[in-house]
Amino acid sequence: MCSLELAISRLKEQEIAAKKPSQNLKYLAKDEYEINFVSAVVPPCEIGVKFDDDVGALEDVKKALNELVILPMQRPELFSHGNLLRPCKGILLFGPPGTGKTLIAKAHATEAGANFISITGSTLTSKWFGDTEKLTRALFSFASNLAAVIIFIDEVDSLLGARGGSFEHEATRRMQNEFMAAWD
Repeated sequence: MCSLELAISRLKEQEIAAKKPSQNLKYLAKDEYEINFVSAVVPPCEIGVKFDDDVGALEDVKKALNELVILPMQRPELFSHGNLLRPCKGILLFGPPGTGKTLIAKAHATEAGANFISITGSTLTSKWFGDTEKLTRALFSFASNLAAVIIFIDEVDSLLGARGGSFEHEATRRMQNEFMAAWD
C-alpha cells in the first residue's frame, strides 16, 4: 500500500512539473501579441527527436549544425572574442518537401537544450493594419525572454520573398522590414 501511495504522489509531482513550464511562459509574455506564441513553445524535453536516433545519414549536415549552433549555445565563452568567432544568427534549411528540414530543426533544438517554436506565415499575418509588424516584433521579443530558443519558420519564402518589386504590398514590405530588424 505504501509503494502505491508513493507512486501516485510521484505521478502527481510529475504532472505538476509538466504544467509549470506552460504556466511560467504566460508570465514571460508581456502583451497580448506575445501570448499568441506561448502555445507554440515546445520544451527540449518534450521534442523527442535526436540526431543519432531519428535523423539518418546527413553526417555533414549534422556536423555543420553542431559547429554553427549547438557548440556556441553550449560553450558561449569560446565564441565571445572577436568577430570571426561569433555564432551565426540564422540558418536556412532548403530542399523539397519531405527531406527532413523540420526533423533536423527539432533534433537540433533537443541536442542544444533549446526550446522550439515552429512558426508559419499565417501565424505572423493579420488582417488588421499594423498587427503583422507587432506580431513579428512580439515573436522575437518573446523568444529573447525565453532564452535558448530555436525559431523554425516553415515556408519562409512565403513571408520573405524578393523585396522591392512593383507588386509588393506595403503591409508585406513593413512586415519584412520588421522581421529583418528584429532578427538582427
